[in-house]
Amino acid sequence: MGKIKRLGSSVIRLITAPFRLAYKGIKKSVIGVWRGFMGTIRAIIATPRMIFTLPSKTYRGLKKVRDKVLSIVQYLESETGKWIMIWKFVKAPYSLLRAVGLNPQSALAVLGLAFAGGTTAVAAEVLEPPKFSDAIAGDFVGPNDIPVFTDARYQTLRLSISSTPLDSLIISSTSLGTIYGGALSQGATTAIDIGGTPTNRLTIGSLTIERLRCKQFKMFETNVNRLTVTNNLADGLSYSVSAGSGLSNRPRAIIMGNHGAAKLEQSAGNYDRLVVTAIHPDAAIGTFILSDTLTRGGLCRVSYADVGELVLDSNIVGDSSGLAVKSMVIEDTTTAQHIVMSQNLEMAIAEPIVRSN
Repeated sequence: MGKIKRLGSSVIRLITAPFRLAYKGIKKSVIGVWRGFMGTIRAIIATPRMIFTLPSKTYRGLKKVRDKVLSIVQYLESETGKWIMIWKFVKAPYSLLRAVGLNPQSALAVLGLAFAGGTTAVAAEVLEPPKFSDAIAGDFVGPNDIPVFTDARYQTLRLSISSTPLDSLIISSTSLGTIYGGALSQGATTAIDIGGTPTNRLTIGSLTIERLRCKQFKMFETNVNRLTVTNNLADGLSYSVSAGSGLSNRPRAIIMGNHGAAKLEQSAGNYDRLVVTAIHPDAAIGTFILSDTLTRGGLCRVSYADVGELVLDSNIVGDSSGLAVKSMVIEDTTTAQHIVMSQNLEMAIAEPIVRSN
């Protein structure tokens, strides 16, 4: 009896096999189509969310990269600061000896780094101090091109002229005052101050100020042989030059001899102020050129100077004070024997905006 049942079951499975295989195939196809359909529906539903969250995900990714870069930069700045402190510590004795008048070989000899008759190349290279041509802030006493004082917190470029005449002084492409933010030195009102005092007047053979952008410009207590004022644009002009003659307005020939200083030149400096002043009655500069200078926040002035030839050319001066309040002023205490003035115009001019780079 059992054999008959098994035989019957086998016959039934054999007969129904095609139908079962067809059912499984149809079922698998239907399930595949359904899964594909549901996947498409889920993708459609997820797309708006993906688009909505893309900016935040992108920002978080960029933020991670930014934080990593900043951490590296901060580390490098920290290490740089440590090396700068070491450099200042090492160079301090050398700079002090140079400031009191010793030449590099003698200064190194005093420090025990070289013999008086020679020097060690490595030591000289390591202890080489900054120079005027490096466009650094500091106090310089001409004709020496090494600062007597400099500090990272001190942003003024001050050049004091003593009894030794300076052959030429050229300063170009310079930014001054508050043009990049910050402030003038405490108590200061000038961004540029050229000249001396009633007792120590500054003598200049030839002075050229060209392409200067300034809030206000004033010249007073200055004697000139030949004065040329051309192509200047200002928010109010007032030129009241007095006629001069005689010795006060003579041509100025600066005779150097073999003790005269060579040229001091720099470019692309950034300072809160530029001060060129006389600290001796015989202070003199052969040729002084101030070119392509951008300032903000302070007065630019020339005073207590005796100049052979003075040129003011292509300067722009103004602070939005209006044409009635003169921004570019040559006072009547300025005298000149020969005067040339042309193409000087008035128009409303605002002070330069603060720059970010």
